[in-house]
Amino acid sequence: MKLSRNVRLRLYRKKHYNQVRLNLKKNIYSYYIEMNNRKIPKTYNHSQSIIDRKLGDKLERKFETWLVAENWFNADFDLGKSPGWKELDYKTTNDEPKKIFLELKGRRVRKHQYPTTIIGHNKYIKARKMMMKGYEVYFFFQFKDRLCFWQVPMILPEGVEVKIAGTNKRGRPEYKDHLYIPIAYLYDVIDFPSFEYWQSRQNIQRQLKEQIQVIENGLDKEQSYEEINKKVNSIIV
Repeated sequence: MKLSRNVRLRLYRKKHYNQVRLNLKKNIYSYYIEMNNRKIPKTYNHSQSIIDRKLGDKLERKFETWLVAENWFNADFDLGKSPGWKELDYKTTNDEPKKIFLELKGRRVRKHQYPTTIIGHNKYIKARKMMMKGYEVYFFFQFKDRLCFWQVPMILPEGVEVKIAGTNKRGRPEYKDHLYIPIAYLYDVIDFPSFEYWQSRQNIQRQLKEQIQVIENGLDKEQSYEEINKKVNSIIV
């Protein structure tokens, strides 16, 4: 028996409707599975959380563009998105000889607006674990006026403190341990043409400090001041 056009149309619409419902159920199920795997915070759907995530996503796209376009590290990073939140945002690819982890934090203030900037203590704990595996770890801070970075040390230097900080602007109190890093410890990316150039300047500074320490300890007393000055000047150059 040949079905009329109207009957065929109703059957098609019903089949299409059922398929849409099935796909919707699958999508909803996948969404909740993914959200459960992410271990999302209870403040995830708060309006302020949504605003913060949008800002974070925008800064991440800008940072990733900078990583690729400028190639400041002269290294390849794994920029693929993985489900859930990571304690450290970026790492070099497995076939990259440089072993580096990066963490990016966005700031709604200018660099020198406050004497310190903060980052979760859990980030530092994770960074130490990665450093014990041979990685170097750098915290990047995108301020309103510039991009800065700090090489994470195994032992916290003088002036870096661990204190409780947080917010209740997202509907619940969110307080935990944070590192308070003095702004003076941060380097401006714009001051260094490349990562290798920054490393070379660090090596020069270390050599200079060692030389000054030798002078202060009087280990080169037999040398004249002219000879010592020549050594120091050769290191600076």
